[in-house]
Amino acid sequence: MASHDDAAPAPSRDEVVAPDAGEVVLHHGLSVIETSTEADLLALLNDPRLAPLVLARVGACAALVLPSAAPRLLIELKRSGRSATVSGGP
Repeated sequence: MASHDDAAPAPSRDEVVAPDAGEVVLHHGLSVIETSTEADLLALLNDPRLAPLVLARVGACAALVLPSAAPRLLIELKRSGRSATVSGGP
């Protein structure tokens, strides 16, 4: 059994986290925010007020967020003229 010290470092927020081929990953209690374009997601990730609300980027246009953060992210994206959808939650 590998020790905790042998674990790979966690990816940074702007790296895409992809499972290995054939691997299924379940994120219980999280929401996925999906933007219409990669540029919209990058704008969110680069905003110092909003980036801390994003847990991990999981695709070119998708990121994991806590359900409690999703409404604020949607409001801020809409204010900036960008669009997104949220799915999942507790």
